[in-house]
Amino acid sequence: MNINIKDRIILNDSREYLVSSKTDYKNTSYYLLTDIKDINKIKIYEETKRKTLLLIEDKTFISKLLPYFFKSTIISIKNSNLL
Repeated sequence: MNINIKDRIILNDSREYLVSSKTDYKNTSYYLLTDIKDINKIKIYEETKRKTLLLIEDKTFISKLLPYFFKSTIISIKNSNLL
């Protein structure tokens, strides 16, 4: 599975999401997805070893990942010369 920031994905809920951020934590990739029609709806997924996406719902773990997503987003913005 090759997912990149700014890719659009349609999930099982039939909604379209934008890959807003990607981070690697303990040798696993995680994606922060934002609903295209409602930016208040976000989801975080783990890329499994079988190259599928697994929804993360553990709020404690999500809180742990958020700083990594933030850092990844800042790096991505800097690399795009937007800052």
